[in-house]
Formats: sequence, structure tokens, C-alpha cells
Amino acid sequence: IGLIDRKVFLERMLLLLLVAYVPVGIMGLYELATQTHILELWGYPLRSVPYTLTSDEFRAVATYGDPDMFSRSMVFASLIAMFFLTRVRSGTVKVLLCGTLLLFFVNILASGSRAALLGYLGAATCFWYFVTARLKWWIAGGAMGAMGVALAAYTLIISATPFERYVGEKGKA
Repeated sequence: IGLIDRKVFLERMLLLLLVAYVPVGIMGLYELATQTHILELWGYPLRSVPYTLTSDEFRAVATYGDPDMFSRSMVFASLIAMFFLTRVRSGTVKVLLCGTLLLFFVNILASGSRAALLGYLGAATCFWYFVTARLKWWIAGGAMGAMGVALAAYTLIISATPFERYVGEKGKA
């Protein structure tokens, strides 16, 4: 990135990264829906890491093999999507970016990573603080409400593991 001297090239590079992260997020959704790791499906064994891959809970790993690494990549991709939310004017593209942010957030929940959730919330808070937008408080309230609904729906419908990890009932080191 330090070698790029034109803003247009940097934006194109970030857009390419964002587009590349969408299939990885879809792989995470597939893992969530089927409770089968993509790497195992492709014939690659998952390495057993303490407090990461346990037999009593499922955590999405996508192509990374480690749920914590996977969730960090989803936080990075979310930051790129937040950047483009400020750059585009089209309402349709903004809706697609919001859907992409929701995809990445669900993958962070599926990974069950506490640090990634804190990173995501910190990134969203910094984004909110520095962005200049009309109805900033309403947008923030809507985003927090959507994340709360996503967490509640995930906990009630799919698995309580992430919520239990976030409140400290599981995954104590």
C-alpha cells in the first residue's frame, strides 16, 4: 500500500479485497448452515488448537483453519466495507454494502471470537465518530439495533455458543 501513489489505485485495490472477501464470508455461512468445515470437505485436516476447535461446539473457520484468524479477516473486510459506505453515492450500492457488513458480522458471530467482536465494535465506533453524515445518531441506533437483532436471532435460532463465549460461560482459558 505504501508504494501506491494515486488514490484511485488504492481504492481499486481495496475494492478488489472487498470483493475477494465476499466468497470467504459465503463459505462461513455455508459452514454455519451445514455445520461442516470447508477445509474438511475439501480433504484438508483441521489442526487441533486448544480453546479453538473443541468437540462440544462448532465454530466457523472457512479457509483459514482457525476461527480467530477467520474472524479477524472478517473485521478487516468490514472496515473496507465501512470505508466504501462513505465513498459511494448510489443507494443500491449502499444497501449491498450494508448486506455485506451483515454477512461479515454473522461470520464473526459464527466464529465465536470475543476479540473479533470487540474489534468490530471498536471499528464501528471509530467509523461512527469520524464520519460526517446526516442523521448520524439514527444510523448508529439502527446499526446497533440490527447487530443486536442479529445476535439474538443467531443465539435463538442457530447456536448459543457465541453469546455464551461473549458473557464468559464458555471458552475460559
